[in-house]
Amino acid sequence: RRSRSRASWGSRRAAAPLCGYPNLLDYASVSKVPHLPYEEAMLEKEYIVRYAENGAYVPLHIVHGGLDVPGRSKVVADRYKALRYSHVFDIQEDLDHNVWDYAYEDGKMVPWLTRHKVPELPKAIHFSTGKLRYDRAYWLRVLELGDSGKRARIDATLTATGVDMTTQNVAALRIDADKLGLPTGEVSVTIDGALSKADTKGSVTLRRGSDGTFAIATEELIGKKVHGSSGPLDDVQNGAVTVVYGTLDRPNREANRLVAAELATLGGSADIRYPVLADVDATDEALAGRNVVLVGGPNSNKLTASIAGMLPVQLDADAVVLRGKRHVGKDVAVSLVFPGPEAFFGDGAKKRSLSRYVVLHAGVTPRATLAARMLPRYLPDFVVYDGASFGERGGLLMNTRAVLAAGFFSEEWQ
Repeated sequence: RRSRSRASWGSRRAAAPLCGYPNLLDYASVSKVPHLPYEEAMLEKEYIVRYAENGAYVPLHIVHGGLDVPGRSKVVADRYKALRYSHVFDIQEDLDHNVWDYAYEDGKMVPWLTRHKVPELPKAIHFSTGKLRYDRAYWLRVLELGDSGKRARIDATLTATGVDMTTQNVAALRIDADKLGLPTGEVSVTIDGALSKADTKGSVTLRRGSDGTFAIATEELIGKKVHGSSGPLDDVQNGAVTVVYGTLDRPNREANRLVAAELATLGGSADIRYPVLADVDATDEALAGRNVVLVGGPNSNKLTASIAGMLPVQLDADAVVLRGKRHVGKDVAVSLVFPGPEAFFGDGAKKRSLSRYVVLHAGVTPRATLAARMLPRYLPDFVVYDGASFGERGGLLMNTRAVLAAGFFSEEWQ
């Protein structure tokens, strides 16, 4: 096998963000409203500035109009500057939001974008992520987080014989050892001061044990949160989606249908329309390979009833029971994301899927169910709420809407 030089350069890579709004924490809808604990975690996961350290090999050419509050983009430019990463922050004082005509006039941005190359085998990787949806960098991949509510970080450096790295909030990771270009038959991996050795012929999986140290392990992730099945609620949008509303009981039927129609267009916030089916029309063929959003509890939705025993929630006449706690209220409701049973996805076996989701929106009354139309954007894995308190609609955070329970399931989906 031919060894590759660590100094070799690979594909071209650069980015030219124009008139961006990455200053999430400064938004009035965020900075001027109270934050629930899970919302603090969600904001950390979503805040683009926290991902800037991943850009060591991605030069930025940022263009922003001086009449369009350039401070919005400045937060990323400042972080790149502090990290000493390559960037240009181009403020055009006389322009408003339209800076793309200026940036690409006569194709002048194209030569800048195409002249930058990234190393095929970077000597150092600084990788930070808040979601397993974004789980890899070059020859490194995060397989499991220690805590879903916190960000993970890895700082890794290639040595003459392998890799030396430090980690934060990482429970398992994988190294593509055969990409490291090592001439020997073994790779030494030092993680947080502990040394392991492995064959370089393939991928090396390491998992943190109860003593806090990493050891070589098999990549057995059944029942775990993994890439593609890790939450939170909006991660369902990263795959094909079908919305299924319940028709079993007349009082809830119309509420379920109205919520399904709202969810199918993401509340009108996107130019999209997911397929919507009544539960009686939701065949295995129609749902195969798709994430499924269920509207209506077991007494209301045929599909919800078929998997009720697998879901971590129970709906009674006046309560939602979740994680052993009973939340009572006349208009109590629940929204949650969970790994879907394969029975929905084509092979007929009722077991948890590692690559598909079920999302449930259900209330104990029609009014409670209808409150799902008024939820904000940033939600964790589950939220139990009082639909009667929903006097506002949409937005980013709950603000005045009453939350009875909310948070992230464990890494074992408990």
